[in-house]
Amino acid sequence: MVKRGLSDKASRMAKFTGERAMIDAKMYNQPIIYVENGKLVKEYPNGYKEMTERASNE
Repeated sequence: MVKRGLSDKASRMAKFTGERAMIDAKMYNQPIIYVENGKLVKEYPNGYKEMTERASNE
């Protein structure tokens, strides 16, 4: 059987890295940028969210 996806260790590291990035962004008052429902979202430390029309691969 072929195992797909990240190994358990890689999954934990990816999760830790994302959590650390969120902490750093908050500490330096910077937005966290991510894609949600095909839209690019900037979430600021004060909770304000700014959304674009859509995320693109161009």
